[in-house]
Amino acid sequence: AGSGIILTADGLVATASRLVPADSEVAVTYRDETLQATVVRRDEARGLALLKIPGGTLPVAGLMRFDEVRLGERVLAVGGSRRGGRASFSVTDGVVSRVRDDGMTVALIPARELPAGAAVAALDGNVVAIVESVVAGDVAVADSRSIEALLAGR
Repeated sequence: AGSGIILTADGLVATASRLVPADSEVAVTYRDETLQATVVRRDEARGLALLKIPGGTLPVAGLMRFDEVRLGERVLAVGGSRRGGRASFSVTDGVVSRVRDDGMTVALIPARELPAGAAVAALDGNVVAIVESVVAGDVAVADSRSIEALLAGR
Protein backbone atom coordinates (compact mmCIF):
# COMPACT_ATOMS: atom_id res chain seq x y z
CA ALA A 1 0.00 0.00 0.00
CA GLY A 2 1.26 3.47 -0.82
CA SER A 3 0.66 6.68 -2.73
CA GLY A 4 1.02 8.14 -6.18
CA ILE A 5 0.47 11.35 -8.13
CA ILE A 6 -1.93 12.03 -10.98
CA LEU A 7 0.06 13.33 -13.96
CA THR A 8 -2.66 13.68 -16.62
CA ALA A 9 -6.37 14.49 -16.48
CA ASP A 10 -7.13 11.26 -18.37
CA GLY A 11 -5.71 9.15 -15.55
CA LEU A 12 -1.95 8.53 -15.79
CA VAL A 13 -0.57 8.05 -12.28
CA ALA A 14 3.08 7.78 -11.19
CA THR A 15 4.04 5.75 -8.13
CA ALA A 16 6.95 3.78 -6.70
CA SER A 17 7.62 0.62 -8.74
CA ARG A 18 8.01 -1.43 -5.55
CA LEU A 19 4.26 -0.98 -5.01
CA VAL A 20 3.48 -2.59 -8.39
CA PRO A 21 4.67 -6.19 -8.57
CA ALA A 22 5.25 -7.51 -12.09
CA ASP A 23 2.20 -9.08 -13.73
CA SER A 24 -0.15 -7.84 -11.03
CA GLU A 25 -3.50 -6.15 -10.88
CA VAL A 26 -3.43 -2.84 -9.10
CA ALA A 27 -6.28 -1.24 -7.20
CA VAL A 28 -6.14 2.53 -6.74
CA THR A 29 -8.28 4.38 -4.23
CA TYR A 30 -9.34 7.85 -5.31
CA ARG A 31 -11.85 9.82 -3.25
CA ASP A 32 -13.10 6.73 -1.43
CA GLU A 33 -13.63 4.85 -4.71
CA THR A 34 -11.55 1.81 -5.64
CA LEU A 35 -10.50 1.79 -9.30
CA GLN A 36 -8.73 -0.93 -11.27
CA ALA A 37 -5.50 0.38 -12.74
CA THR A 38 -3.55 -0.86 -15.71
CA VAL A 39 0.24 -0.93 -15.50
CA VAL A 40 1.46 1.16 -18.46
CA ARG A 41 5.18 1.09 -17.75
CA ARG A 42 7.66 0.11 -15.05
CA ASP A 43 11.07 1.71 -14.77
CA GLU A 44 13.05 -0.28 -12.23
CA ALA A 45 16.20 1.80 -12.77
CA ARG A 46 14.37 4.93 -11.62
CA GLY A 47 12.13 3.11 -9.13
CA LEU A 48 8.91 4.31 -10.78
CA ALA A 49 5.78 2.84 -12.32
CA LEU A 50 3.15 4.48 -14.53
CA LEU A 51 -0.46 3.40 -14.05
CA LYS A 52 -3.66 4.23 -15.94
CA ILE A 53 -6.94 4.73 -14.10
CA PRO A 54 -10.28 5.76 -15.59
CA GLY A 55 -10.33 9.52 -15.88
CA GLY A 56 -11.27 12.48 -17.97
CA THR A 57 -11.19 15.50 -15.73
CA LEU A 58 -8.94 14.47 -12.87
CA PRO A 59 -6.89 17.11 -11.02
CA VAL A 60 -3.25 17.03 -12.11
CA ALA A 61 -0.08 17.51 -10.05
CA GLY A 62 2.31 20.11 -11.42
CA LEU A 63 5.97 19.15 -11.77
CA MET A 64 8.83 21.48 -10.91
CA ARG A 65 11.64 21.37 -13.45
CA PHE A 66 14.72 19.72 -11.97
CA ASP A 67 16.93 22.71 -12.85
CA GLU A 68 14.64 24.95 -10.78
CA VAL A 69 15.06 22.92 -7.58
CA ARG A 70 17.43 24.70 -5.18
CA LEU A 71 19.66 23.42 -2.44
CA GLY A 72 18.02 24.20 0.90
CA GLU A 73 14.54 24.45 -0.62
CA ARG A 74 11.81 23.55 1.85
CA VAL A 75 9.54 20.73 0.76
CA LEU A 76 6.57 18.79 2.06
CA ALA A 77 6.12 15.07 1.54
CA VAL A 78 2.46 14.12 1.37
CA GLY A 79 1.14 10.61 1.06
CA GLY A 80 -1.21 7.99 2.31
CA SER A 81 -1.69 4.27 2.40
CA ARG A 82 -4.42 1.81 3.15
CA ARG A 83 -3.82 -1.24 5.30
CA GLY A 84 -6.52 -3.57 6.48
CA GLY A 85 -9.21 -1.26 5.15
CA ARG A 86 -7.93 1.72 7.16
CA ALA A 87 -6.45 4.75 5.47
CA SER A 88 -3.62 6.71 7.05
CA PHE A 89 -2.13 9.94 5.75
CA SER A 90 1.05 11.82 6.56
CA VAL A 91 2.60 15.19 5.84
CA THR A 92 6.28 15.57 6.57
CA ASP A 93 8.43 18.70 6.43
CA GLY A 94 11.84 18.52 4.82
CA VAL A 95 14.59 20.20 2.86
CA VAL A 96 16.47 19.49 -0.35
CA SER A 97 19.85 18.60 1.10
CA ARG A 98 21.81 17.78 -2.07
CA VAL A 99 21.36 18.52 -5.77
CA ARG A 100 23.70 16.95 -8.31
CA ASP A 101 23.53 16.17 -12.00
CA ASP A 102 22.69 12.56 -11.15
CA GLY A 103 19.81 13.44 -8.82
CA MET A 104 18.85 14.97 -5.53
CA THR A 105 18.64 14.07 -1.86
CA VAL A 106 15.81 15.21 0.35
CA ALA A 107 16.11 15.15 4.14
CA LEU A 108 12.71 14.40 5.70
CA ILE A 109 11.90 13.91 9.37
CA PRO A 110 10.17 11.73 10.50
CA ALA A 111 10.88 9.71 7.37
CA ARG A 112 9.71 6.40 8.85
CA GLU A 113 6.05 7.43 8.48
CA LEU A 114 6.19 8.13 4.76
CA PRO A 115 4.61 5.67 2.36
CA ALA A 116 6.32 4.76 -0.90
CA GLY A 117 4.89 6.81 -3.76
CA ALA A 118 4.38 9.92 -1.61
CA ALA A 119 4.70 13.24 -3.41
CA VAL A 120 7.55 15.54 -2.38
CA ALA A 121 6.45 19.06 -3.28
CA ALA A 122 7.91 22.54 -3.06
CA LEU A 123 5.94 25.05 -1.01
CA ASP A 124 4.28 26.31 -4.23
CA GLY A 125 2.71 22.84 -4.60
CA ASN A 126 4.76 21.63 -7.56
CA VAL A 127 6.15 18.10 -7.22
CA VAL A 128 9.95 17.80 -7.10
CA ALA A 129 10.13 14.04 -6.45
CA ILE A 130 8.31 10.84 -5.54
CA VAL A 131 9.39 8.73 -2.56
CA GLU A 132 10.70 5.38 -3.81
CA SER A 133 11.32 3.89 -0.39
CA VAL A 134 12.10 4.63 3.24
CA VAL A 135 14.56 2.27 4.90
CA ALA A 136 15.93 2.89 8.39
CA GLY A 137 15.09 6.59 8.07
CA ASP A 138 16.84 7.03 4.71
CA VAL A 139 14.52 8.32 1.98
CA ALA A 140 15.17 7.35 -1.64
CA VAL A 141 13.45 9.63 -4.17
CA ALA A 142 12.93 9.74 -7.92
CA ASP A 143 13.27 13.39 -8.99
CA SER A 144 11.05 15.32 -11.42
CA ARG A 145 13.34 14.48 -14.38
CA SER A 146 12.69 10.80 -13.76
CA ILE A 147 8.93 11.42 -13.53
CA GLU A 148 8.98 13.36 -16.83
CA ALA A 149 11.00 10.59 -18.51
CA LEU A 150 8.53 7.97 -17.26
CA LEU A 151 5.63 9.95 -18.66
CA ALA A 152 7.41 10.43 -21.99
CA GLY A 153 8.20 6.71 -22.22
CA ARG A 154 11.97 7.15 -22.13
